[in-house]
Amino acid sequence: MFMALLEQRITERAAQNERVAAGKSLAEAARELLLAADRDVVSEQGWAQLLVEFRAHAARDPALNRRYADAHRRTVAQLAALLARLHDQAGTSPAVPVTVDGRVRAGHGHRSHPGTGGEPRRAPRGPRPSP
Repeated sequence: MFMALLEQRITERAAQNERVAAGKSLAEAARELLLAADRDVVSEQGWAQLLVEFRAHAARDPALNRRYADAHRRTVAQLAALLARLHDQAGTSPAVPVTVDGRVRAGHGHRSHPGTGGEPRRAPRGPRPSP
């Protein structure tokens, strides 16, 4: 059930990003995307808490963790494509790569993630050794 909700949010967020950036210069679009991300962080704190709980659950279920990681990669790819298109329209190249380690730089992570930020981590394998 959560994955269906997550997929819906990914689709809605990508459409929102497109609307926010439409018809704007690269600088204006980047600014508006960051402002939208900041508004989301403030207004969607409940979602952030739910996402943390889900990620903790997914970390113990390799199949679910893979599904979540796939959703994350798709989210990053969508935002990276939007940023690349904005650069193309402006006739510029990004000063740094748009994505690094599964995060979209311009979004400081929280827009690149289906929820609030960061790349899903692989579930640990076996018990951890004692210190």
